[in-house]
Amino acid sequence: MPTGLSISDLRVPGRFAGSLHVSAGQVLAVVGASGSGKTTLVEAIAGLIPARGSISWNGHDISHLPPQERPTGLVSQTPVVFPAMTVAANVGFGLDDADMADHVRTARIDIALADMRITGLAARSANTLSGGQAQRTALARTLARRPQILLLDEPLAHVDSHLRPDLQEVLVGYTREHAAATIYVTHDVDEAFHVGDKIAILYRGRLLQVATPAQLYRQPSSRHVAHMLGITNIFSCYVRDSDGSGRVSVLVGEHNIHARGSAQRGQALVSFAPEAVRISPRGQIPGHVLHARFVRSHMWYNVETDVGTVHVQTDTSCELPAGSEVRLDITDAWIIPDDVVAPANSRRDDPDGPRG
Repeated sequence: MPTGLSISDLRVPGRFAGSLHVSAGQVLAVVGASGSGKTTLVEAIAGLIPARGSISWNGHDISHLPPQERPTGLVSQTPVVFPAMTVAANVGFGLDDADMADHVRTARIDIALADMRITGLAARSANTLSGGQAQRTALARTLARRPQILLLDEPLAHVDSHLRPDLQEVLVGYTREHAAATIYVTHDVDEAFHVGDKIAILYRGRLLQVATPAQLYRQPSSRHVAHMLGITNIFSCYVRDSDGSGRVSVLVGEHNIHARGSAQRGQALVSFAPEAVRISPRGQIPGHVLHARFVRSHMWYNVETDVGTVHVQTDTSCELPAGSEVRLDITDAWIIPDDVVAPANSRRDDPDGPRG
């Protein structure tokens, strides 16, 4: 019997269509711009909006169940708290199982308060909370219920930045400890990489790619996915040949580089991360440093070349001022489908074919 959360052909007309699987004990981070369908997805799983398709947990169909009977816990970007109650009473709300012993209920509340770093606020009235405190209270209330499917819609949007890394670890830890399946919605790619065992890129209600963080970053499936991940080095290229093992030789301008991926001879796009560009005295692509910035742990360069502006990230041992002449090598590149209209200056002719 399959374990975890399985979503098959889920459809909310005009807002979302797709299939997903999240294994028990794993976090799926869902990334997309506003209006991409992220909130629609979690609300459909929770049963808050009508949807077609199948939703199952550990092999059991839950699509027909009303929201209150689904094994889900949803925390939205706008926190829901009961202003007339204390923080502790808010966290304990929903723990009304007659079979639950008082000491178990108290322990769950205390653990959830501590996990969300709000133990000191337990006796405070909820109507005095800041946005971040209210969001942590809503999270604590959900965790205290121990849902098997945790649905988090921008759960830390209002929380102070210095607290977020610790709370992200708490949410991942809950998922592991209780063998839950967590969907973590965010517009922040860095946050998705911090929490996600897998990451789903959502665009206009469609799942463009679902993969591990490493696979997604190293092998984006389209120009849009690459842009969503902050991979700005995307260039038109011409695929010359393939060795049959997932390696291809491509021309970027007049420069031959090796890339990974599957592609037939002809026009394509090649992408590479800024850290996959090496500044080397013997590099094959000459360039001129337009801008140089020190960014804490690394240097960032915009280098003008004959194929366009290349973004380069190096460690801080390589500090070059703007105006420096450099040469670049591409150490890791990936072919992606040419699914957009090529730039006006791209070469559609075969560089190895007859010249007119």
